Amino acid sequence: MFLQLPESKKIIPLFVVLIFLCGIISCEKKANTQHEQTNQTVQIEEAEADTDSENKSDFDFYSPALDNGGWVEELLARLEEERIADELNSMEESLAEYQNEEIPEVEKVEETEAPEPTLSEVEKFFSQEKADTIIHDKNNKLKFYEFENEIFSPQYSDGKLVYVHANGNYIDRFFYDDAYHLVKKENWNIPSVQGAVLEKSESYEYFTDSSVISKKTVTTSAFLENLTYSETSKILVSKKYAVTEDKNQIVSERSFTYDAEDRLISDSLTDYVYKDKEYKELDYSFTKKYDYMYNEGEIPPDFKYYENGVLKMYNKYSSEKGKYVSEIFFDKTFSVKTYYENDVRVRDVFYNGGKITREKLYDKMD
Repeated sequence: MFLQLPESKKIIPLFVVLIFLCGIISCEKKANTQHEQTNQTVQIEEAEADTDSENKSDFDFYSPALDNGGWVEELLARLEEERIADELNSMEESLAEYQNEEIPEVEKVEETEAPEPTLSEVEKFFSQEKADTIIHDKNNKLKFYEFENEIFSPQYSDGKLVYVHANGNYIDRFFYDDAYHLVKKENWNIPSVQGAVLEKSESYEYFTDSSVISKKTVTTSAFLENLTYSETSKILVSKKYAVTEDKNQIVSERSFTYDAEDRLISDSLTDYVYKDKEYKELDYSFTKKYDYMYNEGEIPPDFKYYENGVLKMYNKYSSEKGKYVSEIFFDKTFSVKTYYENDVRVRDVFYNGGKITREKLYDKMD
């Protein structure tokens, strides 16, 4: 089939064949390379498509087909996290600015020591020792006790026990007799030694061989009061006087009376009014008095109220609790009776010269 060529001419076709074969191989390699590049391009495009799909799913907040509302909470959570982060960042920046901020020279205040407060002589004595201090005598009896500004000190005067209690400027002195009955009490205000003032004193007397007080006298710079007690410690009489240069002038007197069961049955108070502040001339006196009559059980006592000996009010209770009549006398002729049921006012009856002039009814409560 092949032509018979001379030897010299056989070399040329072989060379051509070799070139042709190389071309074919090169074409195949080029084709393979293009195919591989095509495959890589497809893979890259698919990967980018997947990435686009993922990114799209991250930011695709609404899909009518898949909307179940879950994205709302997620969105709010993200917004809240961002807001909190912004707030924290702002606070940190403000704090850093505050810490680094320099105080202007005009605002700088030179620190100076505060002056020590001026103390009275008594306060200076109290301030010398703040710890608990206890001192005993040779017989191991308490002589002195101090804590901060409070002092307790038993003493003896003419063989009688006296103890002192001090708190700041105020000092109380208590005097006792041989039976350890309190016989006198003094209240002092001592801002300084020169300014010491006895503000009030009380003295006590006792029934014989008893610890029950029978009399008590209270004295201040302006008034003097004498009180008398029963053996059952009930007050019987109280008389109050104004202390003047000339003499003590009575300003009030009150007396109490009790029955055999020690129940109060009479309470009378008289006030004395003077024309001047020096209590030199008496103007008038005014007396108020209550008399009590007791009922049985839980029924309150009946009572009569007088002014200067004239009956002004009379309450009369029945045996039924909460039911009573109260009569008020305005003058010698005019009076009003008020009736109560269950402690509620139900009727008024008006009298003039002992005769009924009119009545007024009130609605009863259910």
